[in-house]
Amino acid sequence: MCSRFDQAKEPDGVAIPQTSPRGKYPRYNIGIGDTAIILLHTNAGVNYCEGRFGVQTSYGVLYNARLEGDLNPDNNTDFQGPAGIFDKPAYARLIRHQRCAIPVTGFYEGPKDKGLREPYHFRLPGEACFWLGGLYQTYRHPKTQAMIQGFIIITMAALPVTAQIGHHRCPFILQNSWVNAWLHPHTPPSDIEYFLLHRYDPGNWQCRKTHPAYLKERNQLTGPLYIN
Repeated sequence: MCSRFDQAKEPDGVAIPQTSPRGKYPRYNIGIGDTAIILLHTNAGVNYCEGRFGVQTSYGVLYNARLEGDLNPDNNTDFQGPAGIFDKPAYARLIRHQRCAIPVTGFYEGPKDKGLREPYHFRLPGEACFWLGGLYQTYRHPKTQAMIQGFIIITMAALPVTAQIGHHRCPFILQNSWVNAWLHPHTPPSDIEYFLLHRYDPGNWQCRKTHPAYLKERNQLTGPLYIN
């Protein structure tokens, strides 16, 4: 799963709109229920907005969606498809029409048996921005009745960099050249499935063990506290 990530600086690497959310960075250690910057396609075109990580649904609070859906229960890295997320009732409409991209500079995972009790931080050199594929949905808060823009991060079977720490999953990463098509609500499902199953890996990862107390503090102003 992917439940923590960083947005340490402004996005780059794609043809971004003029609504770049300046002054919103850095944000570290973003977790479920926190606000983050997302990119989505609206009636006004492609724009940034703030979204809350996690969506309240009749299924509970959803924050990750497996691209395989109920398929690939063993998390095999050679999974060839189909992308079962299209058949999941909670995601069937969203994956077809309500996709977003989340600009991040790092994310956190831990071994399958320990989770974030033994966290590792994954980033690219120079805190380069990369894009996670996600889904978005506006929902009504069950207590305040306020309308909230929420988002979900799609996950896939482990890339080599997360497998090396004993983790079985990884956030789904978009190539820069895919972002605009991923966002457009009328991109054919066959193209979306191609992106999902391609398993893009930017490579050249930096992976460092992080002190678990850092994640517990939920400090969004200071970068990771590394152990090594």
